[in-house]
Amino acid sequence: MDSKESTTVPLWCAVCQRYVDHHAATVSVTRGGRVLHVTPEVLAKHRATHEGGEAA
Repeated sequence: MDSKESTTVPLWCAVCQRYVDHHAATVSVTRGGRVLHVTPEVLAKHRATHEGGEAA
């Protein structure tokens, strides 16, 4: 695996109004390439930053 390959997935955040890179919880390697999986816990962690009143 190339060390330059990232394990982050850009997902749209409606609150930030931008794409936010989330670290994938698991990475599956298939014949066609890699499949990155972001768990609901990862998304909840980002959402909590908004609920805490932190500026994006």
